[in-house]
Amino acid sequence: MTTPPHVVAESSGIAVVEQGGTLWVVDRKTGWVSTAIFVTGLNAGIGLLGGFALLFTVGWAGLIPMLFGGLGVVGLMAILRWKRTREAAPLTSLPVLCALDPNRRAVTDASGQAFASFEQVELKRAFQVASSSPALELVHPGGKILLVRGNPFGGGIDDVEHVLRQQLSAQR
Repeated sequence: MTTPPHVVAESSGIAVVEQGGTLWVVDRKTGWVSTAIFVTGLNAGIGLLGGFALLFTVGWAGLIPMLFGGLGVVGLMAILRWKRTREAAPLTSLPVLCALDPNRRAVTDASGQAFASFEQVELKRAFQVASSSPALELVHPGGKILLVRGNPFGGGIDDVEHVLRQQLSAQR
């Protein structure tokens, strides 16, 4: 009997799923959502609070920013609903970036084809030009795979990096 897949780490739309000892790095396609929630929520709050203040100081002109704030709230609710839908998707239906198979001590692609041994790969933090957060890459003899783009609003890469490093260094 195989164990059901479960998430052991998650960051910026990437989930590390464990099933039967193998770690699958899957993409929920929600990396942009945390930034969108922040920006939409901020705009909605400014519109509502600013409009409320204008309503008492200037009069009816305050209704215009309140209208845009209300539209921001509707947009925020739509984004949150979409995010919940993506997070409810079965883990096995998500696109696989790579898998760490401890039985074969190999890194595999989505089809299970090994492309590097644990000894040949290295996890590296990479600089992102448009972000204050680092990205996490898996460097292997044939190139590199961008695993996680860190995001200040979606959590750092530390949890994902820790779990993957543990798997790579286990049983050496």
